[in-house]
Amino acid sequence: PYKIATFLVDGKPIEAQVLDFGGMACNPVKESQAFMLVSHADEGRAIAIVMAPPADRIDQLKEGECMFKNIKRGQSIFQDDNGNIRINSAGGGLVKINLG
Repeated sequence: PYKIATFLVDGKPIEAQVLDFGGMACNPVKESQAFMLVSHADEGRAIAIVMAPPADRIDQLKEGECMFKNIKRGQSIFQDDNGNIRINSAGGGLVKINLG
């Protein structure tokens, strides 16, 4: 029932549960980095907080701004400091908005 991914830790593969926040879910791309939480040195119960690879990290956001981005394909949702929401669909794809 939990998402498991394999991470290379000090040259050793470790399986860990991927921690998703607040209803958001992702499947880490190769070269992602993770902060590993290991309870009582039991690697069988490791939890990973996953971060995008350094080259794909989102920088330059102002305080309070938020961006969700598919780093593999490029589509994104950006909430700026002025209260605007910008949706970018990579490759001219379809954007659906439920109005009711």
